[in-house]
Amino acid sequence: MEDFLFDASLKNKIKEIISRKNSCIASAFLGFGSEKNIPDSSRIICDIGMGGTNANSLIEIRKKLGNDLRWMSAFHPKVYLSDLGCIICSANLSNNGVGFLGQNGLIEVGVFHEYGSSVYTQAQDWFDKCFHQALPVSNVEIDIARRTWSADRKGMPDSDGTLKGWNVILTYEEIDEQLKDDANIFLENNHSKYSIDINNVDFFQDLPEPRILSGYYINVHVGSRGKIYITPLRFLFSKNFETTYGKSIVSYFEALKWKGLLLKKPDAKILSKNSSLWEMIIDKEDEWSDAIITLEDFVKVIGNIFS
Repeated sequence: MEDFLFDASLKNKIKEIISRKNSCIASAFLGFGSEKNIPDSSRIICDIGMGGTNANSLIEIRKKLGNDLRWMSAFHPKVYLSDLGCIICSANLSNNGVGFLGQNGLIEVGVFHEYGSSVYTQAQDWFDKCFHQALPVSNVEIDIARRTWSADRKGMPDSDGTLKGWNVILTYEEIDEQLKDDANIFLENNHSKYSIDINNVDFFQDLPEPRILSGYYINVHVGSRGKIYITPLRFLFSKNFETTYGKSIVSYFEALKWKGLLLKKPDAKILSKNSSLWEMIIDKEDEWSDAIITLEDFVKVIGNIFS
């Protein structure tokens, strides 16, 4: 037997299936409320780097499940299994997907397959293989989930194309070469946890207040030969490194595409001739270099080049 489920029928069936002893849960994201609906005999696989899993929920679920709470990079399925059957659907185990706190916020659909059916058996085999490959969620993954959740929740600023919500990072000097190598090695060894493209990451050394960075930025950088580089960024995380001069903090960012931001991409060649910009970044280096200011304040000095 199989049934097409939607709205309340899907929400209630998922809750029923996961409430059973030894339930198996493959959900890209775990949201608030999920921790109260999972038995301590469950096995779970989730993603921790795409920004959709609540770190607080991970902490509570790990208290119940220990090493049976696991993660995989770029994991996006939604499959729920128990001795009551199997659901393959679009809904994450979150309030938006299942509605733990009331009405779920998204339109979700799925298909139920009875216990012992061919699809159920294939789904269980698939889950067991993934669970064997997945890694237990540790404090490192919880920290990653907390940082990526924070960045994602802030959201893309002002889709109407205004300047509010964006900040500008002004940079002039290049990052120390040895520190750059160390930062790249760390990224190569850990990028899969963050579900990011290793070729799409930029990083900066000792930005002001790196521990409270979050959300979206535009980097305006003057290169060694005076060339201007302008890049939209999303903050990922910051990390301490030891250097020959002492401790240094590297902040990692995802480099974004201008398309879809609804901010006009500035002409770097025209910007390079803007005397106000050169005065801001170079002539007043002690005041502005490696500074972070709002985009609104930035355009007050150099003019609105983003519209």
